[in-house]
Amino acid sequence: MPERIFPPGVTPAYSNYATATAGYIVQRVSGEPFDRYVAEHIFKPLDMQRTTFVQPLPDNLKPLMSSGYVQATQKPKPFEFVEAYPAGSVSPPRGIWPTP
Repeated sequence: MPERIFPPGVTPAYSNYATATAGYIVQRVSGEPFDRYVAEHIFKPLDMQRTTFVQPLPDNLKPLMSSGYVQATQKPKPFEFVEAYPAGSVSPPRGIWPTP
């Protein structure tokens, strides 16, 4: 477990560890992989057809994904895999999110 930076209740802070742990709890309680659970119970009811936690990105969504750049003058980076999902591994399409 990572070392606590701030005392509880004093400073709001985002935590990849806590977010990944919450995703793990969803998996354990639901009995479904996290990406499948979110797709079925969150994205589908909201009609978010082009948003996913699946890695690598499914072929049908690749043309909709924006490219990442370290600097605007450099070539785009390839798709970034985030191992501690759900902490930052959602892939929304370009433009408005959620998808209309």
